[in-house]
Amino acid sequence: MKKREEEESYIRRRNLTVLRNKKDPFSYEENTFRKFFRFPKFLCWDLINQLKPYDQQQTSIPFELRVIFFLYFLSNGSYQCCVGNAYFAVMSQPTISRCIEYICKLVVERKQEVSFPNSVEEYNRIKTGFYSKFGIKGVIGAIDCIHVGIIAPALSNTVVPHDYMNRKGYYSINVEAVCIIFNN
Repeated sequence: MKKREEEESYIRRRNLTVLRNKKDPFSYEENTFRKFFRFPKFLCWDLINQLKPYDQQQTSIPFELRVIFFLYFLSNGSYQCCVGNAYFAVMSQPTISRCIEYICKLVVERKQEVSFPNSVEEYNRIKTGFYSKFGIKGVIGAIDCIHVGIIAPALSNTVVPHDYMNRKGYYSINVEAVCIIFNN
């Protein structure tokens, strides 16, 4: 009986791998890609190229797909099972969890120092970039936020679960990002 279950499990994993690898998320049109991942393709490739040299996770899932799953999870503020059920990311919740945790650690370990412009020339260069690209005067940065759903944290001396309850009534962590425009 155990051998049969192992064979069925192997066949299921193999079929999921084939299904997952059939669809290339980068084949989507730019607008569709941005809708799913909230990143333009070129920035996603830039992130992949910056992080890939540091990838040491032992998995058969290509690094590019793991980054895509990570971005999809963050862009939806959803739960991991929803990401794993996406038709381009067919995989189990534990696998999604490992991908998200690993890529998140890579990003945090390799983050660049956050800084604000420290000269008038730098302020003016950034303001000019926002104005030329978007027609917005006097802007030196843009911010976006998303609530990423989490399971309610356990009560402890340092953690109070209701501190993680958002206004929509579910537990989440608020992720914020600030960006500027570089004129190269």
